[in-house]
Amino acid sequence: KQSINNVESLHNQQMKQLEEMAQQQKEQLVQLQNIINQQKQQLKQLQNEIKPQKQNNSDTKYHSNKKQQIQKPNAIDENGNLHYNKNNTRTTEELQSKANEMKTLAEQYSKMPSKWSGNIIVDNNLINEKSYARKEWSCDITLVDFVDDGIILHEVLHSCSSSHYPKEVFEENQYIEEASVEFLKQQICIEQNIISQKGYRPLITILKLINDRFCYNTDLKFAIELFNVPLPDRYEWLKNKVDKSLKEENISFEEYKSVMEFLEKLEGSE
Repeated sequence: KQSINNVESLHNQQMKQLEEMAQQQKEQLVQLQNIINQQKQQLKQLQNEIKPQKQNNSDTKYHSNKKQQIQKPNAIDENGNLHYNKNNTRTTEELQSKANEMKTLAEQYSKMPSKWSGNIIVDNNLINEKSYARKEWSCDITLVDFVDDGIILHEVLHSCSSSHYPKEVFEENQYIEEASVEFLKQQICIEQNIISQKGYRPLITILKLINDRFCYNTDLKFAIELFNVPLPDRYEWLKNKVDKSLKEENISFEEYKSVMEFLEKLEGSE
């Protein structure tokens, strides 16, 4: 009889533990669903963001913010101040030295070496084009004399990416190039404590929300992985990655379509 009582007592303890575990799992599922619902709302808010305007004669430009009739993601997010850093002007030699530092830094994160020519052109007339920096197709880098270090890094990262391909490849993949370069630049600036203006907010937000939802890795590691996919394959790689993650979630067709349409804002160029 004592043995039977012991067995019943052990059984009751095990049942209680199982019930507690089931309750904990239920609470975790509720929390997870709340997170997913929040991310859905964020995705919907960004559905109508407009893609960036096509660059013209050069590889990449860093533009200032300017009010336009059609909203578009700007290379610089801060509002309207062309002279944001005007009190911190530098000589050509100082900018050359800093660009060399940024080249060394960029190559720590890039599988491909920089193709920067080593030549810095200082031209404050870029302000007339509402621009702070530009990587030329010659692989020279043109800068205003008050540009910050992060913007220099952005241009150098382009020299590790799109500069390895013909101009036509960049023109066909402009959005994913700008998004992946700026996303990596921002993460490097955080890790290295580099102060810089942020740019391309709508494009960066897409990458940030995608990584938040699927937890691929830290933002830095995800940015590195994306950046190091060859440019012609970069968007398709990301699209396939998200497609696989969504199918593993077994979500509705409507939600699947919504997320994939959201991702399409990183495809191609204007």
